[in-house]
Amino acid sequence: RLHGMDLTQSTLSVLWSAAISGYQAEGITGRRRLFAGGGYAYVTGYPGYDVFDVRNPAAVTRVGDMRDAGPNSFKQIVLNGSGLGLAAGGTNPRDDGTHDVSIYSTTDPRNPSAFVTTFATPGVARAVSIYNGLAYVADGTSGLQVINYLAYDNQRQPPTITLTNNFTMTSATNGVAEEGKLAR
Repeated sequence: RLHGMDLTQSTLSVLWSAAISGYQAEGITGRRRLFAGGGYAYVTGYPGYDVFDVRNPAAVTRVGDMRDAGPNSFKQIVLNGSGLGLAAGGTNPRDDGTHDVSIYSTTDPRNPSAFVTTFATPGVARAVSIYNGLAYVADGTSGLQVINYLAYDNQRQPPTITLTNNFTMTSATNGVAEEGKLAR
């Protein structure tokens, strides 16, 4: 089960609990791993990962179920905040060299099997972390592997944005925020 704990008291108490899919933990590490971000929690298991909507602690629900239709050695998933999840996983839960880093689309939390691509590593990918657009992979006896999983933006086109506000635009105020008033 996935549990939400109250950390404000001197003793831990469970605030909520939600059931994880009935699949076992991954076979090489014997563990499940947790990643949380953007209002969702991702829990790995034998054939993939479950997704939980944790935005409302009073109503935590599993919205995406791991499916036995892909890697059978799913060790970890981390999200980049832009709709991609990088997963350390393998074909079988054996130390057989088929454990690489795969990318999944995480834009739809109800579909945790939206496979995008795989980056082969020379060893057995056991864990992955991301920083500044690069993936750092703990690759067993092959050591640390660094993967550039996203192409750099080389189009030289600056982004454009449009800003809006809720200020009242009159000739007297000219869109000025007022003290004590809410502004967007």
